[in-house]
Formats: sequence, structure tokens, C-alpha cells
Amino acid sequence: MKRCIKTITFLLSLCLLLGVFAACKKDNGENTGTDTGDQSGAETDYLDIYDNTLYDNDTYSVMTIEGQYENLNVNGSVVDKALFTRDEKMQDYFDIVIQYDYFGLESSEAISAITLAMDGGYIHHAFITTAQNLVRLAMEGRTENLKNVENLNLENPWWCQALNENCEYQGAQFVAAGPFSELFYHAALCLAYNNDIVARYEMPDIIDMVDDGSWTLEEMYKLCTDYGVVADNGDGVMDANDQYAVAVYTSTIYGVYASCGQNFSTFDEAGDITVDLATDASIHVLEELVKLYNPDLCLMSKAQIDASNLFTAGRSLFLYNTSGYMIDHLPSSPIDYNIIPCPKFTEEQEYVTCAWPNSNYCVAIQGGLSENDRGFSGLMLEAYCHLSEIYVKPAKFGTIVSYQLAQNADTNRMLDLIFDTLYFDMNLIFDFGGTRTIINDRLAASNLGRFTTLIERAAGSVENDIQNLISKSDS
Repeated sequence: MKRCIKTITFLLSLCLLLGVFAACKKDNGENTGTDTGDQSGAETDYLDIYDNTLYDNDTYSVMTIEGQYENLNVNGSVVDKALFTRDEKMQDYFDIVIQYDYFGLESSEAISAITLAMDGGYIHHAFITTAQNLVRLAMEGRTENLKNVENLNLENPWWCQALNENCEYQGAQFVAAGPFSELFYHAALCLAYNNDIVARYEMPDIIDMVDDGSWTLEEMYKLCTDYGVVADNGDGVMDANDQYAVAVYTSTIYGVYASCGQNFSTFDEAGDITVDLATDASIHVLEELVKLYNPDLCLMSKAQIDASNLFTAGRSLFLYNTSGYMIDHLPSSPIDYNIIPCPKFTEEQEYVTCAWPNSNYCVAIQGGLSENDRGFSGLMLEAYCHLSEIYVKPAKFGTIVSYQLAQNADTNRMLDLIFDTLYFDMNLIFDFGGTRTIINDRLAASNLGRFTTLIERAAGSVENDIQNLISKSDS
């Protein structure tokens, strides 16, 4: 069986590509999309729904930030083993080699590396980086409209549906997200809570509130104010040595706004992007958020490690952070915790989990490929994401909960809820006119005094940014 090639440097990877890529399509008909149906069959049946006789390509080439793991084998971590298993099954079934070409640890390197490769005539079937990087590449005509890719069905459940719904523009979609990248599970802006504090203060069961739909901002506020959780250690100064209701990573606090059912941008009836953030409804939500997220109740920190450390030291009821930083810090801590979505604004609202747009978990397909290579890219990406749902997702979830003091089946269910409700929109990705940043800064400062003025002043920049996006997309 062919082995998975792990290219160590970008230049080496470009050289290797010269001798391994072939592109001939067999005359076995056209596959117009994959409808998976029931997935309850045996493990060996997962790939059987994909036609492995359509293409003669022998290499599936992926350009990505990932690959810091040196050995995806039986000696690696649980997640590494899952990634290794996924790739081995792909290679065996399709008789291909999966080749990863890495553009470095910084996402800022992605655009220049991808541009260099394409200008050099090299073919990659998928690019994995941030949504913003991929949309910028799309505006330069370097990625494919995924709606036009054969064998790719973004309506399948392993794809992030919120991104599909909110980031399709004028009938075109250039970015998708799903568990093909383990960093997808680092993307949620959510809450953890300390089970010991809940028990000590005889609070109601938070999981029950999430389950019955009553987990709202008002209920969270009651937990933070009605039980005497906030406590000075006796020195008269509230600092990191005291106990708080919430430890907050303020650089991503805009996520609580989306969780309350608010959009950073929408599309009007004509399909044009609109940014309307200073509405009465928006300001009302922000006012209620500031009542909770303020220094009287919360440790507000721009450094995620300070928020994480307070929580893992047992000195906050809640932690607001990215799921990625929770994965980094919580499993090895002595805290008995659960992870839950941020609260809704009203009971009638559906749960919404804001995505962190700066992480490298989105995918695009290289533009300008032949019909054969485009179809091959779609088939491989569909199967790649599908198998990732089967193997990578449970491994990643297991890592998040592996060291909970009280193993809790509810946590996996909550994680499913969080990632099933992951939210994107165009302004979340692009921050038109800095308006997403304005929301973040006002919430981080617990001060809405200049919010409307700042939003109004940004209107011209918002329009310029949107028009720039449109003009590049049209060209």
C-alpha cells in the first residue's frame, strides 16, 4: 500500500509534485453528488458509497497549516491515530497517496505560499486555512466556486451548514468548514462551568436548563448574582486572587452577541450584504450583555491564559473562551467541568454558537483545474470530510473530556450541540469597517456610551469594504 507522504518543507513539496501527479478520467460516467443516507452500517461500508473507479489520479494534494504532528501512527496521540486511520482508509480505498504540503505555522503565510505554488503551475486539490484567507484568494480568482464542483455535496451533515447558509454570495460559495481539520473543534466560542461551585452553592442543574431550552442570558445572570459567587479574598482589592462569576477572554467577546441571536451582517432581498448593527434590538441585547459581562462580576482579560488560569484554579463559576483554548487547558486541570453553549437571549430563540473566524479550519478547492481534476477534488474532499466525522470527531471529543474528574456523558451531547449550531456570516469573517471590532471593544470595556456614534462613523468604511469585495469578486 502506498504510504502517506509528509513533506517537511514547502520547496521540497513543490519538487515532489512534479513527478507524482497524473490526471486521466475513466469513462465510467458522471457522479453528480453524494447522498449518504443511513450511516448505521459496518465500518467498512463508510466509503462504499463513493465510486473509486471514476478517476486515475494517484495523488491527493492538500496545502495546509496542519502537520505539526510528525507521526500520524500508532505511537501518536489519540487524535493523531484518528487522522492516520482516516488517511490510510482513504489511500487504500481510492488507491492514492495523500500528500500534505505545509505553508508554516502562521496563517499569514498561507496566501503568499498558495499564490507562489499556483503561479509556479503546481496543483493542489485543497487549501486549508482561515475563512478570510480563502475568501481573499477567491476574490483573486484562485479558488473554485464549490457550487460547481462535481461529487461535492455540502448539504451532507458533516459540513458546517451555517457557513453554507450565511457565506454564499450571489450564488457562489468559495469556502466550506467541517471536521477534515481537527482545528474545526477549536473554533467555537462557548462556556465551561465548574461543577464543584455549582454544587457548593446549590445551584440548579445547568445541563437541564440547556436541554429544556431555558438556558438564557437572564438565567446565567441569576447564577452569577443571586448566589454570592463573587467574593473578595479579604484584601479589599478584586484581582486574580479573588473569586469571580465569569473569567472572560475579551478578545473574542463578540461571540456572546451572536449567541443572543444577533447577526453581524445579513443579506437583503436582492442578495446584497447589509450591515445594520445600531438597531433598537441590537442595542437592547448589548445593554443586557453589559449587565453581566463587567468587572463587578467578571475577570475581563485580553490574555486568554489569565482567564483560563483563573478557571482552572477554581476561582470562577464560568469560563468564556474558545473551545481550542479549553482543549489546551482544561483536560489537564484539577477542575470538574462541563462545556456548554453560551446562553440564548430568549427561550424561543434557537441556540447559536459563534465561530472564531481566525483559526485554520476552512477549505477551498484550487481554481482553474481541469474538469477531471475538479471532479477528483470534489470526490476526495467529500470522502475526506465524511471519514473525519467518523474518526476525528470522537477522538477530539474524547480528548476534551478525557480528564474530567466525573466522566459525564452530557458533555459529548453538549459538544454536539455547540458544533451543530456553529455560526458564521460575512461580517464575522471580514469585519467590514471594523464594526465587529467595535462590538467587541464596547463589550470588553463594558461601556456602550459611544457605540451608536462609532457605528455611524464606520458606515462609509463598511460600504467601501463591501464594494471592494464585490468588485474583486466580479473581476
